[in-house]
Amino acid sequence: MAAVPAVLNKDLLAELVTYLTIRDALAYGATCSFLRPLSIRHAVRDVTFDSADAIIKFSAFMLSKPSERIPHLRRLSVKSGIANSSLGLFTALPPLAELVLRASKLEHLSLHCAELLLTMEPLFAHAIAVHPQLASLELSTTGKRTQGVLLKMRCAPALRHLALLERTYIPQGVPSGKIDLPLLPCLETLTLDGLKALPPRATLRMLAPALRELRVNDVKFRDADPASGAWWPDTLTRLKGDIPSLVSLRIQRPVHSLEVDVTLENERAWDPAPLYDVLQRASPVELSIGMQTSLNLAFWQTYASVLSRLRCLKLVVEEGNGGHSKIANWLENMSKPGPTGLRVVRVYMRVPSAHFAELRDDDVLGTMSRSLPAPRLFGIAHSTELSPEGYHNGRFAWWTADQVSEEGRPDGAQVVGSRTREWRRLSADDGHRAFADELKGLYETGLQKAK
Repeated sequence: MAAVPAVLNKDLLAELVTYLTIRDALAYGATCSFLRPLSIRHAVRDVTFDSADAIIKFSAFMLSKPSERIPHLRRLSVKSGIANSSLGLFTALPPLAELVLRASKLEHLSLHCAELLLTMEPLFAHAIAVHPQLASLELSTTGKRTQGVLLKMRCAPALRHLALLERTYIPQGVPSGKIDLPLLPCLETLTLDGLKALPPRATLRMLAPALRELRVNDVKFRDADPASGAWWPDTLTRLKGDIPSLVSLRIQRPVHSLEVDVTLENERAWDPAPLYDVLQRASPVELSIGMQTSLNLAFWQTYASVLSRLRCLKLVVEEGNGGHSKIANWLENMSKPGPTGLRVVRVYMRVPSAHFAELRDDDVLGTMSRSLPAPRLFGIAHSTELSPEGYHNGRFAWWTADQVSEEGRPDGAQVVGSRTREWRRLSADDGHRAFADELKGLYETGLQKAK
């Protein structure tokens, strides 16, 4: 047996830093002079603050050795909690503004209560306006100061992600009823959340010609509808938003991906028409949507007719905490005939622990097999909690569809079958790769058709 080396390789020691939390990395770095600078770089790379006191301490630390520390700052987020102490805020803003001004390699900046901060510290507005490298900017709330910074941004030609929000601390809308954007030739993602003042849709094609994804929530476009297709950027293929905002947007062209921020349920009178309008206009290839297991609306019978291009469905299904399980109700609902071209289905289910016994992957799989004739990949994950991490990173059980053949069936394969096809269980890694390959193939096919 080979002897274990008495001293670990320095490359290995350095690699370990990247897997640690900030607190653990600093403790780890205190063990030797070689690790200390590496741990500091890791600790200051991506920072978030929710108190003025923390900002004061961090700014003092960074500015005490600016040439050694500031170049490693890449992402900085300031939450609304800093406004809880007015005295501390006055003390924190000048060094924070200086830090942003000197952080030439900063890539992402997020400011809650932005209008308040920019009003209290003019140097802050100047620091953002002259910054050359920002690729991602999030400002909440918006107002006159924020508007001024946007129009003066030196980084505008390189900015790829912009989020404008109106949901934290002293909202101050722009009196004109609109917010003007600068020319953003590289902008890929634009988020508009809760704004009363919105950029006119007619300007988006000219100001953001490379826009790929538009996210809208709690907004209402009041500008006159531009001519059909006139304002829609040619590159815009992804939409995300709640139903009223998407209706207000007046989608003008089919998109590749649509994520509807809704959970369909029965607790209030449900009018299926607005969602029908959104789905008809968007005609997505990929659709993400949520629903309760208790939903009485016949989902496929209501919407399948406007989903002829649908190839990938991502469902988030929630089971209520009280009463009897409604999983059987949901399975019956989804057993009706659906889109004939659907190829990939992924279902993430939030089920209380008391109802876990009611949920079987085979039942969900069998239901989808009866209602959808074409899918060749199916994934399901279930949890007692509904979390973004679980939805995006959960360990899904994956199944792939094969034509039924008694000959050549893999020995020991876990199979759920019908007369026309059978579902074979994949390993988690193989399923994840197959899902990624399917999404990539759908997107590339869409690009080819668009040319």
